[in-house]
Amino acid sequence: ITGITDSKLIKKVNYLTLAEAIKSQAIAYSIVEGSVDQINEQGINYALVSAMNQVITELSAKIKSVREICIVVDGRPPRNPPFITSQRQDWIIKGDQKIYSIAAASIIAKVHRDAIMKQLSREYPSYGWEHNMGYGTVSHREAIKIHGVTHHHRTLFIRKLLQNTTE
Repeated sequence: ITGITDSKLIKKVNYLTLAEAIKSQAIAYSIVEGSVDQINEQGINYALVSAMNQVITELSAKIKSVREICIVVDGRPPRNPPFITSQRQDWIIKGDQKIYSIAAASIIAKVHRDAIMKQLSREYPSYGWEHNMGYGTVSHREAIKIHGVTHHHRTLFIRKLLQNTTE
């Protein structure tokens, strides 16, 4: 599919078209969401590995003809990784710039996440989620200082900000 690259390098107008093309041509794909509670209570690495295991289970069920699976992951492996399925894994720094399947997955994930953030922005208009997509922009941090956190905020990531607002 022409145009697949690191999702951060793609113009927003092309996301939806690319995501639909990827989904229609993929042998299989799976979207799994880690919960905010899981991230806050058990950490991002645990949530990531839990989601990866769930995806592997779902895709293995969809693709019965595949004998060997190699998991390619964008990023650096965690220092003390929780158990990940026994499948071979390749952790690739800047993988979304180097590996076609990682880039394709990042596009699907970004479209899915943007849709969630747009929905949240309708429920919580004060946080500007339709613009910042949950990233810690200055305006988003200011909104947290003014309005506090919702149950959708990953407090694990904003501990310092929360400490500064209570001092």
